[in-house]
Order: sequence, then structure tokens, then C-alpha cells
Amino acid sequence: YNALEIALQQVPGKVTSAEFEQEDGVKVWEIEVLADNGKAYDLVIDANTGKISKQAQDDNDSGESRNENEEHDD
Repeated sequence: YNALEIALQQVPGKVTSAEFEQEDGVKVWEIEVLADNGKAYDLVIDANTGKISKQAQDDNDSGESRNENEEHDD
């Protein structure tokens, strides 16, 4: 599977980062995309199946997703 193509089909834009990692014994691609709308998204794609297991929108430049940052004071 081409994880970059899968990510860009889900979120059209430009890939800004791609890392191959292992999470809980599963090999995954962690991909960051700067969408055409100017928003940043994090996607986790299973390297074996090509399925997206996580997608979250970034609200800031720290790389932390909005869903994990609800009580953060700026």
C-alpha cells in the first residue's frame, strides 16, 4: 500500500511528514498533511492493510491534535 497516496486521498493537500513506526505491535505510517484548506491533519495508516486507523486535525504548530488538547491554555 502507498500510505502517502491513501493519506492524500483522504485529505487533499501536501504531506509535511511521514514516519514508519510500530504501535502496540502493529506497523503503521504516521503522516502529517497540510490540507488545501490550510489546516493540518495527522493520519495513522496501518502498513499491512492500508486502512486509516486515526485521523485528527491539528489546531496549532506543536503537532498536538485538537482532540487531545481540549484543556490546553494558550
